[in-house]
Amino acid sequence: MIDLDENLPEVLEQAVKPRIGFLGTGWIGRHRMEAMLATGAVEAAAICDPSADCAREASSVAPAAQQVATLEAMLDSDVDAIVIATPSALHAEQAIRALEAGKAVFCQKPLGRTASEVEAVIAAAKAADRLWE
Repeated sequence: MIDLDENLPEVLEQAVKPRIGFLGTGWIGRHRMEAMLATGAVEAAAICDPSADCAREASSVAPAAQQVATLEAMLDSDVDAIVIATPSALHAEQAIRALEAGKAVFCQKPLGRTASEVEAVIAAAKAADRLWE
């Protein structure tokens, strides 16, 4: 039997890691990315930010991640999930689009600006049978 407490780094290195796309890599998004990557449990597969400076800083954290220009390009890539850390007004629409593309979603709060936006995201997650956080 493997003692996970002692061998967790080795086990994680051998495991198939979810390929994550990071949408929005400003202060919050970049720190979320750094924290997730530090666990060793995920791989940064794609980065998208309209700010060249933010994208460049994110690339220094995850140099192997593909730089993409749009959410559509990220959804067309081979990511398993999307972390959304964009302005709040965009969260619901972006989460729904990612879920409809079959991606799992981790969204910074708030998920939506209104109850109807949140209900629409929940409905999209149920329809896609995907996780949203």
